[in-house]
Amino acid sequence: MKDGLLPLTQDAIMIGKCSYHDFYGVLIDEDEKEKIARSLGPTNKVMFLRNHGVVCAGATVEEARSEERRVGKECRSRW
Repeated sequence: MKDGLLPLTQDAIMIGKCSYHDFYGVLIDEDEKEKIARSLGPTNKVMFLRNHGVVCAGATVEEARSEERRVGKECRSRW
């Protein structure tokens, strides 16, 4: 996704603003953990880890799972 997740469908619009982070491996370093937390930000619920995958957050497990399903559906629709 060179230009990020564009709001081309209802699911993408519902996902809202996404964060992006260049991920380079295992989270042993405390600095890397802090960088990831800053990349996600205080309000975003979806963060794409470049070269790795996606992180979905929510106030509850159900909300995070719902975001994950929405992101998965949206990504599959763009193939």
